[in-house]
Amino acid sequence: MHSESINIKQTGITIPNFIKDEEIAWPEIKSIVPKYHTIIIETFHNKRIQFQLRKNLKIDELQQIDEFCRQHLSC
Repeated sequence: MHSESINIKQTGITIPNFIKDEEIAWPEIKSIVPKYHTIIIETFHNKRIQFQLRKNLKIDELQQIDEFCRQHLSC
């Protein structure tokens, strides 16, 4: 489980790594489950990454993340 920040953007999701941050492109992502306290990313390579958030997301933030990810996963 990771506790660093992630970046959700147009090209994919950037996740922290020990040496260099890594970007997972949208075509590689099978699903994203945003919750109030975690974000779970599952790839088509059966890799599951779970991030524990430092503070809980607000309802509107959760909805924005969910909508943004749904738009990019349906492409």
